Amino acid sequence: MYPENYGPVCAATGAAEAYLNRADAEGFPSHLCGYARNTLGYTVRMMKDLEGEIPPEAPMGGMPKPTLLLSSGIMCDARYKWFQALGRYMDAPVWVLELPHPGVEEEATEGVHEHNIKFMVEGLREFVAFLERLLGKKMDWDKLYEAQRDIEEICRIWHETNELRKARPCPMHSRDFWTGMTGALFPSGNLKELLELYQKTYDEVKYRVDNNMCSTLEEKYRIIFAELPPWHSLGFFDRLAERGWNFVMESWNYHPPIPLDMSGISDPLERIARFNYQWYAARHPRALQEGEYFGFAYAYIEFAREYRIDGAFLHTLLTCRTASMHLNYLQDMLAKRTKVPSLLVEGDIVDLRLFNPEDVLSKSEAFEETMEHYREVRKDEGFDW
Repeated sequence: MYPENYGPVCAATGAAEAYLNRADAEGFPSHLCGYARNTLGYTVRMMKDLEGEIPPEAPMGGMPKPTLLLSSGIMCDARYKWFQALGRYMDAPVWVLELPHPGVEEEATEGVHEHNIKFMVEGLREFVAFLERLLGKKMDWDKLYEAQRDIEEICRIWHETNELRKARPCPMHSRDFWTGMTGALFPSGNLKELLELYQKTYDEVKYRVDNNMCSTLEEKYRIIFAELPPWHSLGFFDRLAERGWNFVMESWNYHPPIPLDMSGISDPLERIARFNYQWYAARHPRALQEGEYFGFAYAYIEFAREYRIDGAFLHTLLTCRTASMHLNYLQDMLAKRTKVPSLLVEGDIVDLRLFNPEDVLSKSEAFEETMEHYREVRKDEGFDW
C-alpha cells in the first residue's frame, strides 16, 4: 500500500480534513507534508481508536496495518521521520531504501554515476536479504526480472504517449494524466493487465493525433504544470479547459524516465537501480551543456521548447518544500530562456483549506493577457512558436 497515494484519495473524497485535524491534535506541525499528516492522522485513528481495525469511514477500503514499512530517501525531506513515526504507532519494522540524486555538476564528475549504481545495487541486495529473513521466503529472481521488464515496458509506452502530446492540438489533457499515472509510478497487481491498459491509452491518444482531435473544445493556450496538483480540486482543471487551456505536460518527476538501453543486463537489481537512477539524472548532461546547474528546473526548459507552450502554471505548496523550492527560480528561468510567462499559485496537495479555486480562476483569466503579450515577444525575438 502507498501512503502517499492514499493522501490524494482522501483529499479527493473529502476524508482528509478529519485525518489532518487528528494529526494536528497529536502534535505534528501543520506545515508538515500533507501526505504525511493525512497518513499519521489515519494511523492514529486506526491504532488508538479502533485497536488496529481499518476505520469504517476510510475511502477505498482504507489501508491495513502493514507487515513492513518501506521508506526511501528520495527527495522528500519528511519521509524519514514520517515513516519512523508510523512504525512507532503500528509497531512495524521500517526499512529505508536510498536513491542518490546528485546535482548536475556532481553527476558529471568521473566515476560518480557508476559509484551510485553500485551503491544502490548493494542496498537492494541488503533489502532482499532482510525480506527473506522477515517473511521466511526466498526471492524468486526470475519473477523479479520479469516484473521489472514489464515495468520498463509500461514506462516506455507511457513515454511514447507523452511524445504524442507534442502534437497541435494536444490530444491529451493533464486531467487524463493525473487519473492514469499511478500504474506507471506505483505498479502493483497484474502487470500484464496494466501493460495492456497503457497500450490502450497509447492507441487512443495516437488515434486522436491521427484525426487531429483536441483534448479540449478549443486549444487557445498550451500550458505546462508544476509540480504536485491540488488533489482535492481536480475539477479546477475542467474549468480552465472550458476557457481553452490545454495542459500539455506536467511535473517531470511524475513521468517515466527517458528510455535507457539495458540490453545485456540480466541482474534484476541492477536493472532496477539503473532504471530509477535514469529517472532523476537523464537530463543532467544536456543541462550541463546549456550551463544550467539546477536539475530540478531544467526539464521545464525542454518542455517549453518541445511542447511549444504559452505559459506555465506553478503550484506552490505550503507543506512540500521539495516540490516548491525551485518554482520562483523556474519562473525566472522560463522567462529568460524561452520568453514563456508563469502563473504562481499557492495551495496544497491535501488540505483544501489552503486552496481558493475562485481566486485562482480570477488570476488565470488575467494571466491570459500576459500569455498573449509573450506570444508577440517570442515572435519578435525569432522563436519558432
